[in-house]
Formats: sequence, structure tokens, C-alpha cells
Amino acid sequence: MIKFKDVIKKRDTMTVGPISASIPDGSLTLIAGKNSKGKSTILKLLSGIIEMDSGSIIINDKDLFTFLQNEGINYMPDQFPYYEKRNAPYMYSNWMKDVYPYYDKNLFREYAKRFGVALNKPIIEMSKGEKKRTLLALTFANTESLILLDEPSLNLDSNYRTILREVVQEKLLDETNTLIIASNNVEDFDTLADYLVYLKDGKVYFEGYTEDILDRYMLWSGTKETLPEQTLNTWETEYTTQAIIDKTLYPKLELERLSLADLLHNIERMKRYESLF
Repeated sequence: MIKFKDVIKKRDTMTVGPISASIPDGSLTLIAGKNSKGKSTILKLLSGIIEMDSGSIIINDKDLFTFLQNEGINYMPDQFPYYEKRNAPYMYSNWMKDVYPYYDKNLFREYAKRFGVALNKPIIEMSKGEKKRTLLALTFANTESLILLDEPSLNLDSNYRTILREVVQEKLLDETNTLIIASNNVEDFDTLADYLVYLKDGKVYFEGYTEDILDRYMLWSGTKETLPEQTLNTWETEYTTQAIIDKTLYPKLELERLSLADLLHNIERMKRYESLF
């Protein structure tokens, strides 16, 4: 279990926190929310790249510093972080083998093949998509059980997004692995996510198991005259009135279960933002 307790980090234009959340082990947690709402900051805090101003992070009953010293975390940033001059992926692989104790060079070659990485092509000559695929191959070649991925599907075409989902699923088959993905592209991972942390303005707007969220907040369709009194969001289509309804308030209503991506899309356009839970 990963526990954030009253974590605060002041950034250039906003303050992230206080963040309090509990992320389960052996699962995929999706950190979602609009741009610049604190998703990347949470991963950087958890990886130890930046320090929190206050609060605490506990991982498996160890404080963050102790965990990082003894076990380590596999963190992938949203952009290629290494010096790009003329170096090619195989050169970075050799370097990582000497620096990171959990790095497996043979695994890198396997993932490089799956993600179509040109081992001898200089990074500086690569497109954004090629850089992201190289970064994914390097990241998955590290074998730490706690894996943090920041916008992993950004700049990937549909074929490589499918391969990414397959690799994530394979990692989840090993229940000792815990994956945390920060992403604006919720639809790339909504069917895989076990747990959701949704951010708004640098704070946790709500969190919970995705199945519980989807079973509770559902789509109602009907006429204006029959619209339930309590709704989270209401809008008009060409033929009907629709709304997001808390099923616990109206257990007898006939409601439609949404995908996580569709539910979050409708939550994001809400005019009022009181907590869902």
C-alpha cells in the first residue's frame, strides 16, 4: 500500500496538495485530470526526483526515503530525459546496465523489438513517437516492482498503444508489480485500471476502485419533465435529456453504465465540483 498523507508541493504557478490518498498494491492505478493539475508532480514526488514541502509518503510501511534506498522505483518521465546529442538507444542501454542494479539488457532488446526501436539511430534524429517508444523499452527493461509511467501513450500511434496495453497487462499478471500511470488519455487504460485517483486544481477530487465508481455514477436518459432532482451533470442531446446520476440516491431508476473515459469526460464539464464521495 502506498499512502500519501497531507503531501504539499509548491510549483511555479500552483500548489499541489494537500494530497491524501491510498494506492493499493498489485494493481494499476490511473491518475487522471486535466493538464497542469498535479499528475506529473505526484509521480516525481513518489520517485524522489523532487521533494515534498510537507506531509509524508509511506510505501509498504516504510517512509519514502527508506524505500528508495532499499528497493527502488522504476519511473518513466513524459519526455526523453537523457542527453540526446548523437547517442543511440543501444548506448543508453549499455549505460543503464552499469548504473541501475535492476536493469536487464536482454529485456531491453526484447522490448526494443516489440516497440520497433532502431537501436543504432541517434536519439536526436528520432521523431517524438520514436523517442517515446525508446523510453518505454528502456523503462520496461528495469525490473523494479513499483512502476511509474507519466503519459506513456503520448505520441504513440494506435498500433504501439495496443502493444503498450499488452505490456501493461503482462506486468499486471505478476501480482508483485504495482503500476501507476498518469495520463490525459484515459481511454488508453480505462479497461485496465483497478483504481482511480482524479485530480482537480492540484487536489484529489475523488479516488476509489474503478468498478465501484462505474457502478455508482451512471447515465440517465429521458425527458426534462422526468429529470431526477439530484444530478451531477445535465445536458441536452438532439433527442433527449441526459444526466449523470448517483445510483445510490435512485436505486430503482434504469441507468446505463458508462466507460471510465466517458464518465470522466462528463465529470470534467461539470459546473460544480463538490466531492463525489
